[in-house]
Amino acid sequence: MSHYSAEKKPDVLPGRAQMQPEHVQPPAPSNLPDPEPTAREILQGIQDLGRRLDLLAANERVDALEVRVGSVETNVLKRLDELEQRLNASDARWRSLETLG
Repeated sequence: MSHYSAEKKPDVLPGRAQMQPEHVQPPAPSNLPDPEPTAREILQGIQDLGRRLDLLAANERVDALEVRVGSVETNVLKRLDELEQRLNASDARWRSLETLG
């Protein structure tokens, strides 16, 4: 029979104390005021806002262009319908002339 116990105890290296729960530092208070932004952070924020405004202006221009394209498309479709009607009428006239000839 062995003289070692059935339970294995955790290894503790000499010179290294195990940290006990009472030695744990409490978390820092979270109600500290936020630090003031640096000049670099302020500049970055201004540049970000500028890019957002550029995108907004671009979106407004795209919206205006979409309205204009929609109007042009409507006019083109109307003219194509008129052209189709004229071609159908012309085709009907040619067919009637072929039956006479």
